[in-house]
Amino acid sequence: MTRLEEEDRAPHLIVLENVCGALSSHGGKDFAAICSALSRGGYRVGALVMNAVHFVPQSRPRLFIIGARKASVPLPSELRAEGPKDTWHSSALVEAFGKLSQSSQKSWTWWNLPSPVPRTSIFADLVEDKLGVKWHTAADTKRLLGMMSLST
Repeated sequence: MTRLEEEDRAPHLIVLENVCGALSSHGGKDFAAICSALSRGGYRVGALVMNAVHFVPQSRPRLFIIGARKASVPLPSELRAEGPKDTWHSSALVEAFGKLSQSSQKSWTWWNLPSPVPRTSIFADLVEDKLGVKWHTAADTKRLLGMMSLST
């Protein structure tokens, strides 16, 4: 990142995706190191925890760390919140923020996104026969299970 900045090729926006465990790994030091590096590199930094359950019928919370270059990315006020929002900022994220250095906290942005539209589909909507999925008959399933070895 430092080299890219020296060559005037630093990206305007950086988005890192990871498991939520990155917030607490090594006592929060991994998350703090990422935030510190972005802050030192001239970025506003913030994070969101998004769960796929808001968009598809699967629960999969993921951490997104977002860095926006201070010098080149103006942030509309509607993208910034005064503090954490329940939908996007988990208690683990709020706790990890509290462990950041003062300089990282000064560069911090609580990202504000609109609340997701309630999902109306369920998993069965994706795999039912109307979509061309052919399921085994009960007899086929019994035959296939009969070919499996018993575990000991």
